[in-house]
Amino acid sequence: EVTVTSSDSNIIEVNKTDEQKIVLIAKNEIGDVTVTVRETNSNVIKTFTATTRILATSLTISQTEAIIKVGKTINLIATIEPTNATNKEIKWESSNTSVATVCMDR
Repeated sequence: EVTVTSSDSNIIEVNKTDEQKIVLIAKNEIGDVTVTVRETNSNVIKTFTATTRILATSLTISQTEAIIKVGKTINLIATIEPTNATNKEIKWESSNTSVATVCMDR
Protein backbone atom coordinates (compact mmCIF):
# COMPACT_ATOMS: atom_id res chain seq x y z
CA GLU A 1 0.00 0.00 0.00
CA VAL A 2 1.28 3.47 -0.87
CA THR A 3 0.25 6.96 0.06
CA VAL A 4 0.81 9.80 -2.37
CA THR A 5 0.82 13.47 -1.42
CA SER A 6 1.36 16.78 -3.18
CA SER A 7 3.20 19.59 -1.43
CA ASP A 8 0.51 22.00 -2.72
CA SER A 9 -2.87 20.64 -3.79
CA ASN A 10 -3.84 24.10 -5.09
CA ILE A 11 -1.31 23.52 -7.89
CA ILE A 12 -1.46 19.74 -8.37
CA GLU A 13 -3.96 17.40 -6.78
CA VAL A 14 -3.27 13.69 -6.35
CA ASN A 15 -5.94 11.13 -7.21
CA LYS A 16 -4.91 7.58 -6.33
CA THR A 17 -7.03 5.15 -8.32
CA ASP A 18 -5.36 1.89 -7.25
CA GLU A 19 -1.98 0.53 -6.12
CA GLN A 20 -0.44 0.84 -9.60
CA LYS A 21 -2.02 4.03 -10.91
CA ILE A 22 -1.88 7.56 -9.62
CA VAL A 23 -3.42 10.52 -11.45
CA LEU A 24 -2.08 14.04 -11.01
CA ILE A 25 -4.57 16.81 -11.73
CA ALA A 26 -3.20 20.26 -12.64
CA LYS A 27 -5.27 22.94 -10.96
CA ASN A 28 -5.63 26.63 -11.85
CA GLU A 29 -2.36 27.81 -10.33
CA ILE A 30 1.09 27.73 -11.91
CA GLY A 31 4.02 26.29 -10.05
CA ASP A 32 6.16 23.40 -8.96
CA VAL A 33 5.21 20.84 -6.36
CA THR A 34 6.92 17.88 -4.78
CA VAL A 35 4.92 14.68 -5.08
CA THR A 36 5.82 12.15 -2.40
CA VAL A 37 5.11 8.43 -2.73
CA ARG A 38 5.43 6.48 0.52
CA GLU A 39 5.13 2.72 0.89
CA THR A 40 3.15 2.27 4.09
CA ASN A 41 4.67 -0.96 5.49
CA SER A 42 8.37 -0.33 4.86
CA ASN A 43 8.21 3.47 4.89
CA VAL A 44 10.18 3.64 1.61
CA ILE A 45 9.84 7.15 0.20
CA LYS A 46 10.31 8.43 -3.34
CA THR A 47 9.74 12.01 -4.48
CA PHE A 48 9.59 13.82 -7.79
CA THR A 49 8.85 17.34 -8.95
CA ALA A 50 5.77 18.08 -11.02
CA THR A 51 5.31 21.43 -12.77
CA THR A 52 2.23 23.13 -14.16
CA ARG A 53 2.34 25.66 -16.96
CA ILE A 54 -0.25 27.59 -18.96
CA LEU A 55 0.41 27.30 -22.69
CA ALA A 56 -0.11 30.11 -25.17
CA THR A 57 -3.09 29.46 -27.44
CA SER A 58 -2.77 32.37 -29.85
CA LEU A 59 -0.42 35.08 -31.07
CA THR A 60 -1.49 38.24 -32.89
CA ILE A 61 0.66 41.01 -34.35
CA SER A 62 -0.45 44.63 -34.58
CA GLN A 63 0.20 44.70 -38.34
CA THR A 64 0.45 41.94 -40.92
CA GLU A 65 1.74 44.17 -43.75
CA ALA A 66 3.67 47.43 -43.97
CA ILE A 67 5.24 49.75 -46.52
CA ILE A 68 8.31 51.34 -44.98
CA LYS A 69 10.48 54.03 -46.52
CA VAL A 70 14.19 53.25 -46.71
CA GLY A 71 15.90 54.28 -43.49
CA LYS A 72 12.64 54.43 -41.50
CA THR A 73 11.28 52.05 -38.88
CA ILE A 74 7.94 50.76 -37.68
CA ASN A 75 6.95 49.30 -34.35
CA LEU A 76 5.07 46.03 -34.10
CA ILE A 77 3.29 44.76 -31.02
CA ALA A 78 2.71 41.08 -30.37
CA THR A 79 -0.10 39.89 -28.11
CA ILE A 80 -0.13 36.42 -26.60
CA GLU A 81 -3.29 34.79 -25.28
CA PRO A 82 -4.12 33.86 -22.65
CA THR A 83 -2.56 36.79 -20.86
CA ASN A 84 -1.40 34.50 -18.03
CA ALA A 85 0.52 32.14 -20.33
CA THR A 86 3.68 30.91 -18.63
CA ASN A 87 6.05 31.60 -21.53
CA LYS A 88 5.52 34.87 -23.36
CA GLU A 89 8.88 34.91 -25.10
CA ILE A 90 8.69 35.87 -28.77
CA LYS A 91 11.43 35.48 -31.36
CA TRP A 92 11.26 38.11 -34.09
CA GLU A 93 13.15 37.58 -37.34
CA SER A 94 13.25 38.84 -40.90
CA SER A 95 12.89 36.44 -43.79
CA ASN A 96 15.20 38.69 -45.85
CA THR A 97 17.73 40.67 -43.81
CA SER A 98 19.07 42.45 -46.93
CA VAL A 99 15.66 44.20 -47.15
CA ALA A 100 14.67 44.56 -43.46
CA THR A 101 16.15 43.70 -40.12
CA VAL A 102 14.63 43.34 -36.68
CA CYS A 103 15.82 45.60 -33.89
CA MET A 104 14.62 44.76 -30.40
CA ASP A 105 13.98 48.01 -28.55
CA ARG A 106 13.83 47.14 -24.86
